[in-house]
Amino acid sequence: MTEAFSIPRHSDFLGGYLDAVARTLTTDTELVGLSVTFADAVACDGDRMTDKHQRVPVENWSREFCAFVEGFLGIDARSRLGFYLVDYLCWFRDFSDGATCHRYDHRDPTTEVRYHVEWPDGCRVVLIANRTTRTPSLPDT
Repeated sequence: MTEAFSIPRHSDFLGGYLDAVARTLTTDTELVGLSVTFADAVACDGDRMTDKHQRVPVENWSREFCAFVEGFLGIDARSRLGFYLVDYLCWFRDFSDGATCHRYDHRDPTTEVRYHVEWPDGCRVVLIANRTTRTPSLPDT
């Protein structure tokens, strides 16, 4: 017997995978942050994106997330790391009913991208990706 797809459980699983991807991409000079958060309809009440983000509907999830993986993260979407990331993101659409996705572009899309996956009942999953230049630490004086 197989278990039914659980959006909160998949969000937790995806969060662990995103952490591993971010650790792989982080270097001495750049910090990559990837996080996912599940919120039910009550937690989302009143939650709004700020004016510095432009909302863009995502029609083709596979194409969108391949572009995100290759463009923003710099990973080949055909590599194992990239393929599974795209696949796990698309599972929200593939294994649940009524999921819609929007990308929220930051004023500087090279440093931050957000995705909201939403369901008719008001539940939402928020994916936040950011890249930050690390300041070199100063030697002890």
